[in-house]
Amino acid sequence: KDGDKNELLSMNNYSQIRNAGLIAGILNKSDAIIFLDDDELVQDRDFLKKIDQDLNKKVKKEKVRFITGMCPEGETGTYIRQRKYSPWMTYWDKIKFQNETLIKVIEGNPHLKVTPLTHGGLCIIHKDVFTQIPFDPKVQRGEDMDYNLNCRMFGYKCYMDNRLEIRHCPPPRVHQAWRGFREDMIRFFMQRNKIERQDKKLGTKTIIKASDFDPYPGNFLKDNLEDMIFKSQTTLAIEYLYKNDTISAQNTLENIKISRDLLSSNINYFEKYIEIVEGWRKLTKKLNSTEVKLRKI
Repeated sequence: KDGDKNELLSMNNYSQIRNAGLIAGILNKSDAIIFLDDDELVQDRDFLKKIDQDLNKKVKKEKVRFITGMCPEGETGTYIRQRKYSPWMTYWDKIKFQNETLIKVIEGNPHLKVTPLTHGGLCIIHKDVFTQIPFDPKVQRGEDMDYNLNCRMFGYKCYMDNRLEIRHCPPPRVHQAWRGFREDMIRFFMQRNKIERQDKKLGTKTIIKASDFDPYPGNFLKDNLEDMIFKSQTTLAIEYLYKNDTISAQNTLENIKISRDLLSSNINYFEKYIEIVEGWRKLTKKLNSTEVKLRKI
């Protein structure tokens, strides 16, 4: 469908930009794609050598086809994420669950472990995967985690290599807490919907559960999601009101309304994503049949 192609080829959000990277790899007949963001430093001279070693490994007879690594913040930082604590996080402690996950998949041996958490800014995807599975263009935030979930449904696991590391040097965060929360909330609803609606008859290989992605993002994909939203956003709204920021308080309470609208919606995000996958595979088949070669810079 033309609408599906336009959605896949647009550049309006992170997922669509990642898909542009996948298409570049397809056109260039690449065996693998390495995603590195523009606010990162690679300091390891053996970085590419380690990636090559990973893609020639098998874990429990399964070929490694999707890899992520450590992304410490700052040139001397730690992979443990540190954020200023606010009371509303008591009910939405994303940083706590992220850190629990990072400790679990990074520390100790073996150096390659299956991970539910993927860093989009350090992500290696083999052609076996990226020619078959696109990023979901409907996901505007956390597209890396969503891709991990989608790949798992099609039988591909993401592995954390604790030898791979970049330095993440992001600019100061300036967006309001309610805005980032809204984007996360919508994505979690979509992912939970995919888990609940998945059907192997439509081509997926593995029936997944929210607990497969514990601690993060699994703890946000379960039945208590609505309760977490209500408690965290009422608390955050009170914090804004205490600062006389009534506009932010209104936007925060709007998050609760949006969550209820999402809950009452009959949209099947799993089926919609399967339609995207079908369109992607038709597109990649056409691209693979061309002789287009990307000009080297």
